[in-house]
Parts: sequence; C-alpha cells; structure tokens
Amino acid sequence: MPNLDEAEQTKWRRFGEPPKKQRRKRKKRSTTRSPEATQESVMTISRMSQSQLTMSFVGNIGHKEKKRFQPAIARIFYAAGLPFRAIEVPRMRHALTSLQPDMERYLLPRKALAGHLLTEEYHLKKNELIARLRDEPIVGLVSDGWSSISKDMVVNYIVVSPLMHSLLWYTRRTANT
Repeated sequence: MPNLDEAEQTKWRRFGEPPKKQRRKRKKRSTTRSPEATQESVMTISRMSQSQLTMSFVGNIGHKEKKRFQPAIARIFYAAGLPFRAIEVPRMRHALTSLQPDMERYLLPRKALAGHLLTEEYHLKKNELIARLRDEPIVGLVSDGWSSISKDMVVNYIVVSPLMHSLLWYTRRTANT
C-alpha cells in the first residue's frame, strides 16, 4: 500500500487485503537435549548372549516350573482379552515357544485356559481384592441385570472404589420372568 499512513493501512487490511507476512526470527534451540540412543544403549538380539536368548533346557521340566509357566501364559490371555482358541493357532504356539521349542508340549489346551486356570486366577485376584478392600475407606457395590440370547436372566455384582479398578464380584442367574 504505497504512500498510506499506518491508520489507513490498518483500515484497508480490515477490508479484505491480506496483511503482509512478517518474518519471524527463529528461536534458538536449547542446548540441553535428551541423550541419543547409541548402539551400546540399545539391547539387540545380536548383542544378547546365548544364555539370555534361551534358557538351559534339560528334557522334562519340573512340576514347579510348569506351575509357573502355564499360569503366566494364561494371564497373558486374560489380561489382553484374547480368545482362548488363539492358543490353538500354530503361529501363536510358535511365538510362545520360539526361544525354547521343547516347551511346546507344556502349552495349555484351550479348555485349561477356560477352565481350572481361569478359576484359580479369579480366586487369586478375588483374595487380593478382599485384602485391599479392608484398607479402602469408600467402597460401592453396583448391580447390573441383563438377559442372554437364550433369555437367561443374569445379575452381575461389581465392586467399585475411587482408588482401584472395578472388579466383577459375583454373577447370579435368576429365574426367568
């Protein structure tokens, strides 16, 4: 806008002429940076020793190791909400035993995931919850009724507290009405 004072330039800018772009100076970056990852700071498979890659495996594992291995695998399924049939997928079985192929025979069947291991884990978590509820100042019990596709009436009881995750306490089937 040639030969206009600043007030006139402002007026013309308001009525549709785009304002001139002003160049801004770049701010200097601060010199404090997080340390960059180096080859020495990153653990890669090639840097792991053979003992870290595979555990020593001698024929059959003991009852104690089996009791640790199977619930650990089951907890993966429960925590991630994976369908129990996934344990039967060959690629899943390979992934779970790729570092120790002989462990394949100790993987659980689908029925064990959905059966006694699920029941044991439920009771373990329930006992942990009972111990924690003793220290909770505020606890609520919420009920939720619903009906299944086969018209079964079900009521779920859920324990809630502001300081912990909600937990399904009990499920009760009621009479059809």
